[in-house]
Amino acid sequence: QDINGTYVLPIDNPSGAQSVVLTFGYFDAGNNWWFAVDNIKLTGEPAPLFYEDFNGVPLGDSVDELNEGVPYPNSWTKTAPAGWTIDDTQVPNGGMTEWRGWSFATVEFWNTVAGQSRDSFTAGTGAVAIADGDEWDDAAHDEGEMTTFLVTPAIDISGQEAGSLALRLDSSYRPWDDQT
Repeated sequence: QDINGTYVLPIDNPSGAQSVVLTFGYFDAGNNWWFAVDNIKLTGEPAPLFYEDFNGVPLGDSVDELNEGVPYPNSWTKTAPAGWTIDDTQVPNGGMTEWRGWSFATVEFWNTVAGQSRDSFTAGTGAVAIADGDEWDDAAHDEGEMTTFLVTPAIDISGQEAGSLALRLDSSYRPWDDQT
């Protein structure tokens, strides 16, 4: 629960496992802060098995977040990296377009439009994955809280020794109330 943290988490991969899929969930979020991730790396032997920094996503102009009526250029997208999926089926309709469920945005854009210590995520660079219930809630939406999932493609872990994997990621998480 750090707004600028690097975490290394052991992955309990069983013997003979062939693949792993990582899912990042953001539950019960409304007008209550954010969860952002960047530089996701799955390590094993002999080298990293997977890495994603989101800097290759195709960014477009903002839709609802405007600078004196003008969209911010090359600032965000809902287009996930190849093989990734976003599940926004539990996000009520409406809200700020850029922040409806998981999105990808430059840290500069996110900090400019959102503020409130988001610039403390200095480990995030370029584009990052962001679920921001606080910003989503700034526009009218159907009743309910935001629950959204960001899912990696299947990652080949065949041949890895049981219990040998670790997930490393940079994260900015600012919880509030019932959000998890």
